Amino acid sequence: SDRRFSGRATRRASPAARGARAAGGRRKRDSFDPNEWKTLLRFYEKDPAFGYKLRPRARATVTKLNGSTLVYKAVYTTDEHGRRVMPAPDGPVPERAVFFLGCSYTFGWGVDDAETMPWKTAELAPYRRVYNFGVGGYGPQQLVELFKTDLSKEVPQKRALAIFTFHHEHINRAAGTPRVVRTFGGDFPWYALDEHTGRPARKGSFRERPNAPANSGSKLLDAMRDYHGEVLTKDDARLAALLIDEARVLFEKRFASDGFYLLLYPARQDKLTDEVVRIVQANGVKVLDYRHLLNAGGAPDGPVDYDRWFFPGDGHPNRDLHAKMAAKIVQDLGLER
Repeated sequence: SDRRFSGRATRRASPAARGARAAGGRRKRDSFDPNEWKTLLRFYEKDPAFGYKLRPRARATVTKLNGSTLVYKAVYTTDEHGRRVMPAPDGPVPERAVFFLGCSYTFGWGVDDAETMPWKTAELAPYRRVYNFGVGGYGPQQLVELFKTDLSKEVPQKRALAIFTFHHEHINRAAGTPRVVRTFGGDFPWYALDEHTGRPARKGSFRERPNAPANSGSKLLDAMRDYHGEVLTKDDARLAALLIDEARVLFEKRFASDGFYLLLYPARQDKLTDEVVRIVQANGVKVLDYRHLLNAGGAPDGPVDYDRWFFPGDGHPNRDLHAKMAAKIVQDLGLER
């Protein structure tokens, strides 16, 4: 669900929002099969802390079409804790864990269970227990909410490494832009920086925020409001960065840390990414900078073959990119040992 694609500013609704429009009866050129969308809706449930979450022990088959052309067809399965399923390690239970955190890029939107970045990492890192905490649409605020919970009930390991997959849309979600609030994030946690501590503090949900945006009934008015609401600032980037750092603080209180990493996803960043990086690094978050991993020659201005690595007309990474990312992470962090 990317606002910018291939260097152009676009306003693209979330996968959930696009599916909802398709299910509403008016056929979109690039859409979910309506019957599959109804199945996907049953894959989620409301939650007061996160806004929504994945149902435990659920399975959904999701098909996305571009006209009559299949974009993807994938099976999603969750475990007893509402996480996307992962392969069980052979032999003794590993003493160290790897947490993959984030949204649909982490979850693996559009690919089967065994094709996600976390699953591929688990295959390459047999001495680590890898967990996939990704949920489509989530922002940095859900990262904080996750580490507020008592994960010891579902994670036996006491030592862990955490990787948050970051792309530019997470700033929109942290800030609660009109498009996010009106489409899929109205019940998301609303955080603001405390005027005394300068740290993020939860105020409620975005629906409880004064002057929360709602559908006006005018497509033109909503489009104009969304356009101006999508113009983000360094203050928005700061909020996103400090939410990520707040999650790091909570993570380090609950686990012996092997590192808390911000993974900058390739080809999915903008000019505010540098501000996020500057703040999180100053606070002790480590950075895996893969912004130019797909650029020809690794150069910042090198072209990217988007259709080679992302689903055409969708923007989510395909199975080849999930495998490439997993191999890079395992190599760079030495997770094979």
